[in-house]
Amino acid sequence: MKRCSVAFLLLLFCLSEAHRELREMVVEQRVQLSLMEARVSASEELRDEVLRLRATVAEQRVQLSDVDEDSKDLRDEVLRLGATMVQQRETLSYTEDRVAASEDEATELRDTVVEQRVQLRHMESRVAASEEEAQEQRSLDRVMAAKVSESESQVADNQARLEATEVNVQDHQARLNATETRLETTETRLDVTETRLEATEVQVEDLEKQSEVMAAYVSESESQVAELGVRVTDHQSRLEATEVYVEDHQARLNATETRLEATKVYVEDHQSRLNATETRLNTTEVQVEDLEEQSEDQPKVAFSVGLGSGRIGPYSSDTTLIYQKVFTNVGNGYDPSTGIFTSAVKGVYHFRFTACDDTPSSYVDIQMYKDGQLLIYNNARISPTSSWTYVSNGMILELEQGDTVYMRMRGGYRLTDDSNNHNLFSGFLLYAM
Repeated sequence: MKRCSVAFLLLLFCLSEAHRELREMVVEQRVQLSLMEARVSASEELRDEVLRLRATVAEQRVQLSDVDEDSKDLRDEVLRLGATMVQQRETLSYTEDRVAASEDEATELRDTVVEQRVQLRHMESRVAASEEEAQEQRSLDRVMAAKVSESESQVADNQARLEATEVNVQDHQARLNATETRLETTETRLDVTETRLEATEVQVEDLEKQSEVMAAYVSESESQVAELGVRVTDHQSRLEATEVYVEDHQARLNATETRLEATKVYVEDHQSRLNATETRLNTTEVQVEDLEEQSEDQPKVAFSVGLGSGRIGPYSSDTTLIYQKVFTNVGNGYDPSTGIFTSAVKGVYHFRFTACDDTPSSYVDIQMYKDGQLLIYNNARISPTSSWTYVSNGMILELEQGDTVYMRMRGGYRLTDDSNNHNLFSGFLLYAM
């Protein structure tokens, strides 16, 4: 499971890097496309190509936005799943430790119960042996009691006979002596019997004390066994609850694994979509590179100039405007001393101009010429209540090498300019022919 988490984090990092590279590629393509649009805005064929590339980039941008959102959701989901997996792994580890401790404790309790049962059986055997010995001693006591009773009867008989003998002492002297001898023997036997009886009583008392001690020990063992039984039952209940808890966590882990599998499928689908996007980006890059190669092979011609500060005109006749502020003059096609642009190569060019004046109730008048031929004429009246009136126009021309393009103003009109560059004239080569 740790390897799965690391793999998903690595995959998430790779996706982030891939998205970042895709965004950089799209930004670069947008910059390149903007440059190409500035170069090929006047060509119908290249305009169609640029529009198609722009649509492709827009579609890829939308797809990239969708992938970014999906990747963000996926990243959040993976992080949340990773945190859940870590928490569940810690809980499972803690549960496994508790289960192992409970199993060890249950094993110790089982061993203790078995040992207590063995001791109890041993004590029961000893108690049974003691009871048998006590029973035998009681039998001996009953026999001795019978013998004592018999001796007492004999003593009573002897006493009676002694009384009779005393009455008839003289007649029965010989019998009295014999009786006294038998009486002494009986007394001796009686003393021996009393001694044995006392010893037997002492033994019986000792046995009774041992029986009481054994009974107390047996009662204590039974209490311990009952307590151990209660503890075993409690541990069994806890073990069953732990098993249910582990089964629940196992089910949750299985559900998490199922969600991870679904996430894998989701990531693989997005990876496929990313691969398709990369393929389309590669195709677009190849097309842009082809266009760049075509553009690099073409000559570089572009200029942008300003009229200058102050008022220009009015002149008595039509005058070619000389734009003195040169902002750009790639290829040196524009001559700042004459105000005329001369084409260095045959090709298609784009030209644009802006004219401005601030004289109320006057006119802004401007013309574009090619090799002495009037191409554009613009004239705009300036309102009496306003100032800074502008005229702007442009054209795409096919020029031969050495053709000229320039701006003229008719006699009687003027233009006004300052540091804000209100009057501009610019042009550039779209492609050579």
